[in-house]
Amino acid sequence: MTDAAHLLFLTSYAPSTERPRAYNILRGLARHFRVSLIAQVRSTHEQAAAEQMREYCDCVEVVRLSRARAWLNCLLHLSTRVPLRAAYFFNPRMRRAIARRLASEQYDLAHAEHMMAAHFAVGLRGVIRCFDTIDSIARLQEKILRRTRGAWQRVLSLEELPKLRRYESRLCRQFDCVLTSTEADRRALRAPNVRVVPNGVDLDYYKPLTETTGRPSADSQCETVPEPDTILFYGRLSYVANADAAVYLLRKIFPRVVAKHPTARLLVVGPSPPRSVRAAASSNIAITGRVDDVRPHLRRACVVVCPMRFAVGTQNKILEPMAMGIPVVTTSEAITGMLVGPGHHLLVGDDPETFARPVVRLLRDPDLWALIAANGLEYVRQHHDWRGIVDDLAELYTELIAGRVGAQR
Repeated sequence: MTDAAHLLFLTSYAPSTERPRAYNILRGLARHFRVSLIAQVRSTHEQAAAEQMREYCDCVEVVRLSRARAWLNCLLHLSTRVPLRAAYFFNPRMRRAIARRLASEQYDLAHAEHMMAAHFAVGLRGVIRCFDTIDSIARLQEKILRRTRGAWQRVLSLEELPKLRRYESRLCRQFDCVLTSTEADRRALRAPNVRVVPNGVDLDYYKPLTETTGRPSADSQCETVPEPDTILFYGRLSYVANADAAVYLLRKIFPRVVAKHPTARLLVVGPSPPRSVRAAASSNIAITGRVDDVRPHLRRACVVVCPMRFAVGTQNKILEPMAMGIPVVTTSEAITGMLVGPGHHLLVGDDPETFARPVVRLLRDPDLWALIAANGLEYVRQHHDWRGIVDDLAELYTELIAGRVGAQR
Protein backbone atom coordinates (compact mmCIF):
# COMPACT_ATOMS: atom_id res chain seq x y z
CA MET A 1 0.00 0.00 0.00
CA THR A 2 1.30 3.46 -0.95
CA ASP A 3 0.10 5.98 1.63
CA ALA A 4 1.14 9.02 -0.42
CA ALA A 5 -0.39 7.84 -3.70
CA HIS A 6 -3.01 10.23 -5.05
CA LEU A 7 -5.63 9.19 -7.63
CA LEU A 8 -7.70 11.39 -9.95
CA PHE A 9 -11.06 9.71 -10.64
CA LEU A 10 -12.90 10.96 -13.77
CA THR A 11 -16.52 10.18 -14.65
CA SER A 12 -19.22 11.57 -16.93
CA TYR A 13 -21.94 10.63 -14.46
CA ALA A 14 -22.29 10.65 -10.70
CA PRO A 15 -21.04 7.53 -8.90
CA SER A 16 -24.03 6.25 -6.94
CA THR A 17 -25.95 3.06 -6.20
CA GLU A 18 -27.55 3.60 -9.64
CA ARG A 19 -24.02 3.44 -11.13
CA PRO A 20 -22.68 0.79 -8.74
CA ARG A 21 -19.39 -0.06 -10.46
CA ALA A 22 -17.96 3.47 -10.30
CA TYR A 23 -19.48 3.98 -6.84
CA ASN A 24 -17.95 0.87 -5.31
CA ILE A 25 -14.60 1.11 -7.06
CA LEU A 26 -14.18 4.72 -5.90
CA ARG A 27 -15.15 3.91 -2.31
CA GLY A 28 -12.86 0.89 -2.30
CA LEU A 29 -9.89 2.74 -3.75
CA ALA A 30 -10.38 5.44 -1.11
CA ARG A 31 -9.44 2.83 1.52
CA HIS A 32 -6.01 2.56 -0.11
CA PHE A 33 -5.27 5.95 -1.69
CA ARG A 34 -6.14 9.61 -1.57
CA VAL A 35 -8.79 10.16 -4.25
CA SER A 36 -10.04 13.30 -5.99
CA LEU A 37 -13.22 13.08 -8.06
CA ILE A 38 -14.20 15.20 -11.06
CA ALA A 39 -17.70 14.22 -12.16
CA GLN A 40 -19.60 15.55 -15.14
CA VAL A 41 -23.34 15.59 -14.43
CA ARG A 42 -26.52 16.45 -16.33
CA SER A 43 -29.12 16.98 -13.59
CA THR A 44 -29.58 18.21 -10.04
CA HIS A 45 -30.20 14.59 -9.01
CA GLU A 46 -26.79 13.57 -10.37
CA GLN A 47 -25.15 16.62 -8.83
CA ALA A 48 -26.49 15.74 -5.39
CA ALA A 49 -25.24 12.16 -5.80
CA ALA A 50 -21.76 13.38 -6.78
CA GLU A 51 -21.62 15.70 -3.79
CA GLN A 52 -22.27 12.74 -1.48
CA MET A 53 -18.94 11.25 -2.56
CA ARG A 54 -17.13 13.90 -0.49
CA GLU A 55 -17.29 11.39 2.35
CA TYR A 56 -14.69 9.32 0.50
CA CYS A 57 -12.70 11.90 -1.46
CA ASP A 58 -10.10 14.54 -0.71
CA CYS A 59 -11.80 16.75 -3.27
CA VAL A 60 -14.98 16.60 -5.37
CA GLU A 61 -15.55 18.89 -8.33
CA VAL A 62 -18.84 18.75 -10.22
CA VAL A 63 -19.10 19.97 -13.83
CA ARG A 64 -22.47 20.45 -15.52
CA LEU A 65 -23.15 19.35 -19.09
CA SER A 66 -26.24 20.99 -20.53
CA ARG A 67 -28.58 19.09 -22.80
CA ALA A 68 -28.10 21.77 -25.48
CA ARG A 69 -24.32 21.35 -25.38
CA ALA A 70 -24.60 17.55 -25.55
CA TRP A 71 -26.87 17.59 -28.59
CA LEU A 72 -24.70 20.20 -30.29
CA ASN A 73 -21.73 17.88 -29.75
CA CYS A 74 -23.62 15.10 -31.54
CA LEU A 75 -24.57 17.38 -34.42
CA LEU A 76 -20.99 18.59 -34.87
CA HIS A 77 -19.63 15.03 -34.92
CA LEU A 78 -22.19 13.34 -37.17
CA SER A 79 -19.81 13.40 -40.13
CA THR A 80 -16.67 12.56 -38.13
CA ARG A 81 -15.17 9.25 -37.02
CA VAL A 82 -16.13 9.90 -33.39
CA PRO A 83 -19.10 7.80 -32.18
CA LEU A 84 -22.00 9.76 -30.75
CA ARG A 85 -21.76 7.81 -27.46
CA ALA A 86 -18.45 9.59 -26.88
CA ALA A 87 -19.11 12.91 -28.63
CA TYR A 88 -22.24 13.54 -26.54
CA PHE A 89 -20.04 14.04 -23.44
CA PHE A 90 -17.39 16.36 -24.88
CA ASN A 91 -17.19 19.42 -22.65
CA PRO A 92 -14.50 22.13 -22.47
CA ARG A 93 -15.56 22.87 -18.88
CA MET A 94 -14.54 19.36 -17.92
CA ARG A 95 -11.14 19.76 -19.56
CA ARG A 96 -10.58 23.05 -17.74
CA ALA A 97 -11.55 21.47 -14.40
CA ILE A 98 -9.04 18.66 -14.95
CA ALA A 99 -6.31 21.13 -15.95
CA ARG A 100 -6.92 23.21 -12.81
CA ARG A 101 -6.72 20.15 -10.59
CA LEU A 102 -3.50 18.93 -12.21
CA ALA A 103 -1.98 22.39 -11.81
CA SER A 104 -2.79 22.48 -8.10
CA GLU A 105 -2.08 18.85 -7.08
CA GLN A 106 0.39 16.11 -7.94
CA TYR A 107 -1.36 12.90 -8.98
CA ASP A 108 0.09 9.44 -9.44
CA LEU A 109 -2.70 7.83 -11.44
CA ALA A 110 -5.82 8.93 -13.33
CA HIS A 111 -8.74 6.48 -13.45
CA ALA A 112 -11.29 7.27 -16.20
CA GLU A 113 -14.65 5.52 -15.96
CA HIS A 114 -16.30 4.44 -19.23
CA MET A 115 -15.89 5.71 -22.78
CA MET A 116 -17.94 8.73 -21.76
CA ALA A 117 -15.01 10.09 -19.74
CA ALA A 118 -11.96 8.33 -21.22
CA HIS A 119 -11.33 11.02 -23.84
CA PHE A 120 -10.63 13.50 -21.02
CA ALA A 121 -7.70 11.37 -19.81
CA VAL A 122 -6.05 10.46 -23.12
CA GLY A 123 -3.81 13.52 -23.27
CA LEU A 124 -2.79 13.61 -19.62
CA ARG A 125 0.95 13.58 -18.99
CA GLY A 126 2.94 12.80 -15.87
CA VAL A 127 0.40 10.30 -14.50
CA ILE A 128 -0.41 6.65 -15.10
CA ARG A 129 -3.62 6.54 -17.16
CA CYS A 130 -6.15 3.77 -16.50
CA PHE A 131 -9.42 3.32 -18.37
CA ASP A 132 -12.32 1.25 -17.00
CA THR A 133 -14.38 0.40 -20.09
CA ILE A 134 -16.85 -1.55 -17.88
CA ASP A 135 -17.74 -3.52 -21.02
CA SER A 136 -17.28 -3.32 -24.79
CA ILE A 137 -19.68 -0.75 -26.22
CA ALA A 138 -18.96 -1.97 -29.77
CA ARG A 139 -20.00 -5.47 -28.69
CA LEU A 140 -23.20 -4.06 -27.20
CA GLN A 141 -23.94 -2.13 -30.41
CA GLU A 142 -23.52 -5.33 -32.45
CA LYS A 143 -26.13 -7.02 -30.28
CA ILE A 144 -28.52 -4.08 -30.53
CA LEU A 145 -28.23 -4.21 -34.32
CA ARG A 146 -29.01 -7.94 -34.41
CA ARG A 147 -31.99 -7.64 -32.08
CA THR A 148 -33.67 -4.33 -32.82
CA ARG A 149 -36.47 -3.97 -35.38
CA GLY A 150 -37.03 -0.22 -35.07
CA ALA A 151 -35.97 1.68 -38.19
CA TRP A 152 -34.39 4.58 -36.27
CA GLN A 153 -32.44 2.29 -33.92
CA ARG A 154 -31.17 0.22 -36.87
CA VAL A 155 -30.03 3.32 -38.79
CA LEU A 156 -28.27 4.63 -35.70
CA SER A 157 -26.61 1.26 -35.02
CA LEU A 158 -25.40 0.93 -38.61
CA GLU A 159 -23.89 4.40 -38.39
CA GLU A 160 -22.34 3.95 -34.93
CA LEU A 161 -21.00 0.41 -35.09
CA PRO A 162 -17.97 0.92 -37.40
CA LYS A 163 -17.10 4.11 -35.53
CA LEU A 164 -17.30 2.35 -32.18
CA ARG A 165 -15.11 -0.53 -33.32
CA ARG A 166 -12.33 1.81 -34.44
CA TYR A 167 -12.68 4.31 -31.62
CA GLU A 168 -12.90 1.81 -28.78
CA SER A 169 -9.89 -0.20 -29.92
CA ARG A 170 -7.79 2.93 -30.52
CA LEU A 171 -8.84 4.42 -27.19
CA CYS A 172 -7.76 1.31 -25.28
CA ARG A 173 -4.30 1.44 -26.85
CA GLN A 174 -3.76 4.98 -25.58
CA PHE A 175 -3.93 3.96 -21.90
CA ASP A 176 -1.36 2.34 -19.64
CA CYS A 177 -3.96 -0.03 -18.25
CA VAL A 178 -7.50 -0.97 -19.32
CA LEU A 179 -10.12 -2.68 -17.16
CA THR A 180 -13.31 -4.47 -18.17
CA SER A 181 -15.82 -6.67 -16.37
CA THR A 182 -15.78 -10.01 -18.26
CA GLU A 183 -13.49 -12.20 -20.31
CA ALA A 184 -15.80 -11.87 -23.35
CA ASP A 185 -15.49 -8.08 -23.20
CA ARG A 186 -11.71 -8.34 -22.81
CA ARG A 187 -11.51 -10.33 -26.05
CA ALA A 188 -13.85 -7.92 -27.85
CA LEU A 189 -11.72 -4.89 -26.99
CA ARG A 190 -8.81 -6.25 -29.09
CA ALA A 191 -6.11 -4.55 -27.04
CA PRO A 192 -3.07 -6.09 -25.31
CA ASN A 193 -3.30 -4.26 -21.97
CA VAL A 194 -6.80 -5.25 -20.78
CA ARG A 195 -7.45 -6.85 -17.38
CA VAL A 196 -10.73 -8.30 -16.12
CA VAL A 197 -12.10 -6.69 -12.96
CA PRO A 198 -15.51 -8.31 -12.41
CA ASN A 199 -18.55 -6.49 -11.10
CA GLY A 200 -19.32 -7.03 -7.46
CA VAL A 201 -21.88 -6.42 -4.75
CA ASP A 202 -21.61 -4.40 -1.54
CA LEU A 203 -22.50 -7.25 0.79
CA ASP A 204 -23.04 -4.90 3.72
CA TYR A 205 -25.65 -2.97 1.71
CA TYR A 206 -27.40 -5.84 -0.09
CA LYS A 207 -27.98 -8.57 2.47
CA PRO A 208 -30.76 -10.97 3.44
CA LEU A 209 -33.18 -9.98 6.16
CA THR A 210 -32.51 -13.30 7.91
CA GLU A 211 -28.82 -13.39 8.84
CA THR A 212 -28.83 -15.93 11.64
CA THR A 213 -27.55 -18.72 9.38
CA GLY A 214 -26.31 -16.53 6.57
CA ARG A 215 -28.82 -17.99 4.12
CA PRO A 216 -32.61 -18.11 3.82
CA SER A 217 -34.58 -21.28 4.43
CA ALA A 218 -38.05 -22.51 3.56
CA ASP A 219 -39.44 -21.63 6.99
CA SER A 220 -38.02 -18.07 6.78
CA GLN A 221 -39.54 -17.34 3.37
CA CYS A 222 -42.44 -15.31 4.72
CA GLU A 223 -39.98 -13.06 6.57
CA THR A 224 -37.56 -12.67 3.66
CA VAL A 225 -40.18 -12.18 0.95
CA PRO A 226 -43.15 -10.53 2.66
CA GLU A 227 -45.48 -10.23 -0.37
CA PRO A 228 -46.50 -13.58 -1.87
CA ASP A 229 -46.74 -13.91 -5.67
CA THR A 230 -44.73 -10.72 -6.28
CA ILE A 231 -42.25 -10.56 -9.16
CA LEU A 232 -39.76 -7.71 -9.64
CA PHE A 233 -37.86 -6.33 -12.62
CA TYR A 234 -35.57 -3.35 -12.08
CA GLY A 235 -32.94 -1.29 -13.87
CA ARG A 236 -32.28 2.02 -15.61
CA LEU A 237 -34.99 2.01 -18.24
CA SER A 238 -33.29 4.66 -20.36
CA TYR A 239 -30.78 1.92 -21.25
CA VAL A 240 -31.95 0.27 -24.47
CA ALA A 241 -31.26 -3.32 -23.33
CA ASN A 242 -33.24 -2.80 -20.09
CA ALA A 243 -36.14 -1.15 -21.92
CA ASP A 244 -36.24 -4.03 -24.40
CA ALA A 245 -36.23 -6.57 -21.54
CA ALA A 246 -39.05 -4.74 -19.74
CA VAL A 247 -41.26 -4.64 -22.84
CA TYR A 248 -40.50 -8.32 -23.56
CA LEU A 249 -41.46 -9.18 -19.98
CA LEU A 250 -44.68 -7.18 -20.07
CA ARG A 251 -45.89 -8.35 -23.49
CA LYS A 252 -44.63 -11.92 -23.77
CA ILE A 253 -43.65 -13.39 -20.39
CA PHE A 254 -45.90 -11.96 -17.68
CA PRO A 255 -49.18 -12.86 -19.47
CA ARG A 256 -47.97 -16.49 -19.50
CA VAL A 257 -47.13 -16.30 -15.80
CA VAL A 258 -50.62 -14.95 -14.99
CA ALA A 259 -52.24 -17.65 -17.13
CA LYS A 260 -50.55 -20.29 -14.95
CA HIS A 261 -50.64 -18.37 -11.65
CA PRO A 262 -53.49 -15.79 -11.70
CA THR A 263 -52.53 -14.10 -8.41
CA ALA A 264 -49.08 -13.08 -9.69
CA ARG A 265 -48.14 -9.39 -9.44
CA LEU A 266 -45.34 -7.53 -11.19
CA LEU A 267 -43.30 -4.53 -10.04
CA VAL A 268 -41.20 -2.65 -12.62
CA VAL A 269 -38.75 -0.35 -10.83
CA GLY A 270 -36.29 2.09 -12.34
CA PRO A 271 -35.83 5.60 -13.70
CA SER A 272 -37.04 6.83 -17.09
CA PRO A 273 -39.56 4.13 -18.07
CA PRO A 274 -40.54 4.63 -21.73
CA ARG A 275 -44.15 5.16 -22.72
CA SER A 276 -44.51 1.51 -23.77
CA VAL A 277 -43.67 0.48 -20.20
CA ARG A 278 -45.73 3.15 -18.41
CA ALA A 279 -48.79 2.20 -20.48
CA ALA A 280 -48.71 -1.34 -19.08
CA ALA A 281 -49.65 -0.29 -15.53
CA SER A 282 -52.72 -2.18 -14.29
CA SER A 283 -54.23 -3.76 -11.21
CA ASN A 284 -51.47 -6.40 -11.11
CA ILE A 285 -48.62 -4.41 -12.73
CA ALA A 286 -47.02 -1.47 -10.87
CA ILE A 287 -44.56 0.88 -12.63
CA THR A 288 -42.72 2.87 -9.95
CA GLY A 289 -40.15 4.94 -11.85
CA ARG A 290 -37.06 6.12 -9.96
CA VAL A 291 -36.68 5.11 -6.31
CA ASP A 292 -34.09 6.35 -3.83
CA ASP A 293 -33.39 2.86 -2.50
CA VAL A 294 -34.25 -0.31 -4.40
CA ARG A 295 -33.79 -2.63 -1.40
CA PRO A 296 -37.31 -2.22 0.09
CA HIS A 297 -38.72 -3.13 -3.33
CA LEU A 298 -36.41 -6.12 -3.61
CA ARG A 299 -37.63 -7.31 -0.21
CA ARG A 300 -41.19 -7.25 -1.48
CA ALA A 301 -40.32 -9.72 -4.24
CA CYS A 302 -40.55 -13.50 -4.22
CA VAL A 303 -38.70 -13.64 -7.54
CA VAL A 304 -36.51 -11.17 -9.43
CA VAL A 305 -36.57 -11.51 -13.21
CA CYS A 306 -33.96 -10.35 -15.71
CA PRO A 307 -35.18 -11.31 -19.22
CA MET A 308 -32.34 -9.62 -21.12
CA ARG A 309 -32.31 -10.47 -24.83
CA PHE A 310 -28.98 -8.74 -25.42
CA ALA A 311 -26.38 -7.87 -22.82
CA VAL A 312 -22.70 -7.27 -22.21
CA GLY A 313 -20.74 -7.20 -18.98
CA THR A 314 -22.12 -8.55 -15.71
CA GLN A 315 -25.67 -7.67 -14.70
CA ASN A 316 -25.86 -6.04 -11.27
CA LYS A 317 -29.61 -6.63 -11.30
CA ILE A 318 -28.79 -10.34 -11.06
CA LEU A 319 -26.04 -10.09 -8.44
CA GLU A 320 -27.86 -7.73 -6.03
CA PRO A 321 -31.00 -9.82 -5.45
CA MET A 322 -28.87 -12.95 -5.18
CA ALA A 323 -26.91 -11.19 -2.42
CA MET A 324 -30.21 -10.53 -0.63
CA GLY A 325 -31.24 -14.18 -0.81
CA ILE A 326 -33.88 -13.68 -3.51
CA PRO A 327 -34.10 -16.21 -6.37
CA VAL A 328 -33.48 -14.93 -9.90
CA VAL A 329 -34.83 -16.09 -13.25
CA THR A 330 -32.89 -14.81 -16.24
CA THR A 331 -31.72 -15.64 -19.77
CA SER A 332 -28.56 -17.38 -20.94
CA GLU A 333 -27.56 -14.11 -22.60
CA ALA A 334 -27.50 -12.25 -19.28
CA ILE A 335 -25.11 -14.65 -17.53
CA THR A 336 -22.41 -15.17 -20.18
CA GLY A 337 -19.83 -13.37 -18.01
CA MET A 338 -20.65 -15.27 -14.81
CA LEU A 339 -19.60 -18.62 -13.33
CA VAL A 340 -23.13 -19.55 -12.26
CA GLY A 341 -24.74 -22.92 -12.78
CA PRO A 342 -28.22 -22.60 -14.31
CA GLY A 343 -30.64 -24.65 -12.25
CA HIS A 344 -28.37 -24.37 -9.21
CA HIS A 345 -27.61 -20.70 -8.47
CA LEU A 346 -30.50 -19.31 -10.53
CA LEU A 347 -33.04 -20.45 -13.13
CA VAL A 348 -32.88 -19.75 -16.86
CA GLY A 349 -35.38 -19.50 -19.71
CA ASP A 350 -34.66 -18.29 -23.23
CA ASP A 351 -38.14 -17.91 -24.69
CA PRO A 352 -41.38 -16.64 -23.14
CA GLU A 353 -42.71 -20.08 -22.20
CA THR A 354 -39.48 -21.50 -20.75
CA PHE A 355 -38.97 -18.23 -18.84
CA ALA A 356 -42.48 -18.11 -17.38
CA ARG A 357 -42.34 -21.73 -16.22
CA PRO A 358 -39.52 -21.38 -13.63
CA VAL A 359 -41.02 -18.12 -12.36
CA VAL A 360 -44.23 -19.98 -11.56
CA ARG A 361 -42.29 -22.89 -10.02
CA LEU A 362 -40.57 -20.50 -7.61
CA LEU A 363 -43.87 -18.87 -6.67
CA ARG A 364 -45.37 -22.27 -5.83
CA ASP A 365 -42.51 -24.35 -4.44
CA PRO A 366 -40.98 -23.07 -1.16
CA ASP A 367 -38.31 -25.80 -1.11
CA LEU A 368 -37.05 -24.87 -4.59
CA TRP A 369 -37.27 -21.20 -3.61
CA ALA A 370 -35.09 -21.78 -0.55
CA LEU A 371 -32.55 -23.89 -2.45
CA ILE A 372 -32.02 -21.39 -5.29
CA ALA A 373 -31.94 -18.47 -2.84
CA ALA A 374 -29.28 -20.16 -0.69
CA ASN A 375 -27.10 -21.23 -3.62
CA GLY A 376 -27.29 -17.79 -5.24
CA LEU A 377 -26.31 -16.08 -2.01
CA GLU A 378 -23.34 -18.39 -1.56
CA TYR A 379 -22.20 -17.81 -5.15
CA VAL A 380 -22.21 -14.01 -4.78
CA ARG A 381 -20.33 -14.17 -1.50
CA GLN A 382 -17.64 -16.35 -3.08
CA HIS A 383 -17.19 -14.55 -6.41
CA HIS A 384 -18.56 -11.01 -6.31
CA ASP A 385 -17.64 -9.29 -3.04
CA TRP A 386 -16.61 -5.74 -3.96
CA ARG A 387 -14.18 -5.51 -1.06
CA GLY A 388 -11.97 -8.30 -2.36
CA ILE A 389 -12.31 -7.19 -5.99
CA VAL A 390 -11.20 -3.61 -5.24
CA ASP A 391 -8.43 -4.75 -2.91
CA ASP A 392 -6.99 -6.66 -5.89
CA LEU A 393 -7.37 -3.58 -8.10
CA ALA A 394 -5.63 -1.43 -5.48
CA GLU A 395 -2.75 -3.90 -5.45
CA LEU A 396 -2.46 -3.56 -9.24
CA TYR A 397 -2.51 0.23 -9.01
CA THR A 398 0.12 0.16 -6.25
CA GLU A 399 2.37 -1.93 -8.48
CA LEU A 400 1.88 0.44 -11.44
CA ILE A 401 2.66 3.46 -9.30
CA ALA A 402 5.72 1.79 -7.76
CA GLY A 403 6.96 0.84 -11.23
CA ARG A 404 6.63 4.39 -12.46
CA VAL A 405 8.44 5.78 -9.42
CA GLY A 406 11.20 3.20 -9.87
CA ALA A 407 11.59 4.09 -13.55
CA GLN A 408 12.03 7.78 -12.70
CA ARG A 409 14.93 7.11 -10.34
